[in-house]
Amino acid sequence: MAALFYPIFQDWIWAMRAVSILFGSLTIIPLYFLGRLFFYRPIAFITTFVYAVLHVFVSASVDVIRDPAAWFFITMGLFTCALSLKRDKKILLCVSGIFFILATWNRFESIFFSVISLAFLVLCQKEEKGRKVIAFLAPLLTIIAAFTIYYLISQKMPNLYRLNDIVDRAKELPQNYQTIRNELTRLSLHPPPGWERFPGFFQQSRTLLWFTALGLVIQRTAEAFNYFFFFILLIGFFSWCYKWQKDRLTYWLASMAGVNLILIYLSVLRDWALEPRWISLLALPAFIFVGYGFNSLLARMEKRLPRWERKHIFFLIFVLSMAVTLPREIKLHDPDKTVFLEIGKTIALREEKRRDPINISSIGASGRLITLYSNLHIPVPSCPAPEWKAGLNSYTLPGENYRDFIETLKRINIHYFIWEEKKWPPQKYDLFKAYRPQDMEIVGTWWHRDTGKIVVFKIKETKKEKPLPLYPR
Repeated sequence: MAALFYPIFQDWIWAMRAVSILFGSLTIIPLYFLGRLFFYRPIAFITTFVYAVLHVFVSASVDVIRDPAAWFFITMGLFTCALSLKRDKKILLCVSGIFFILATWNRFESIFFSVISLAFLVLCQKEEKGRKVIAFLAPLLTIIAAFTIYYLISQKMPNLYRLNDIVDRAKELPQNYQTIRNELTRLSLHPPPGWERFPGFFQQSRTLLWFTALGLVIQRTAEAFNYFFFFILLIGFFSWCYKWQKDRLTYWLASMAGVNLILIYLSVLRDWALEPRWISLLALPAFIFVGYGFNSLLARMEKRLPRWERKHIFFLIFVLSMAVTLPREIKLHDPDKTVFLEIGKTIALREEKRRDPINISSIGASGRLITLYSNLHIPVPSCPAPEWKAGLNSYTLPGENYRDFIETLKRINIHYFIWEEKKWPPQKYDLFKAYRPQDMEIVGTWWHRDTGKIVVFKIKETKKEKPLPLYPR
């Protein structure tokens, strides 16, 4: 879609940002109508307004990422699925399945919305269960049939590397968790200078590692929602637990929020990092709890302020919502992300004569942004994650040793590798001790709060030895 906006802006960055802004803005529409299925108009309006001004959505809606498109398709899928079950229109279940597939195409983690919806149809629907399941699965079955026909004709299996990525990430979780526990055990036996006075700190940290990850999830979720709205969400959750369990569709949304919360927690245990925008997959189904929270808040305020009319109470809530969100949104948006633009410009300047795509690989997510900025002058589209296309991930890309790593980079035709301090697997070898100048050249060093130190390596091409001339005998 960026190509549609390019003639207007004459700049690929702004064209892609326009796509994010468009989908981020459109998400508000189905979110409001989803709220209208559960709440009366004022509660649906104020809840939708809160989501429209939440920093986690506003900040990501101006980035060059696929999240806003995924939000729109997820919300459309939730709305059409809920509407079909409330009004018994099976065709909308088919439409919902299409929206969830489009959401998964943009953000693979969105696949769990389809899985949970399917489980809800199988376990909780009593009337015409089979027809509803078939209607919901019809788009997916069509895609599977198309893949099967493609395979039978071409004898080539479509690339499903993201499925492999899920398996590899699941394998990394226990390995990374055990690595941290082993390191804490070592520190408890041999504490660093100055820590001899607290011999039990590292041992207790090792025991409560799971609780530390939970604390990180709660803290980042509260930040993403803004602490005021997080409090409203908690009120809504407990209100739902005591009063609002009659509507089965609320179980459907609550289970989605719960599963996404578990996935976020497992992701933290694996990487010990959590970007606020990841909370969006939890925030969308948690919409129901925010609505119930405002419903309970309104009921309490009506009792405490009997002389106030309801419209005055709504206006007070509206003003409070603006007061707690507006100051954060008028600040400069992520000024430190300009470091990725600077790296991209540095690489582009070195490769200004190149007319084929510059392949850039990294273990963290910054490689995609740097790939985008580095290839703006290239007329041919570039692959933002060539290592994934080759079936590699953050654990398998470094290989067992340095030589494997270099051979892999050259095999998949990588021109630059982005090393990130916080993303390099700690159980792997030390890249800087193994690094050889004849293999890679250090282009420069940068720093970012999310990645730590960033080092850009230029992969040197292997010089082909000239064949010896053949002389006649």
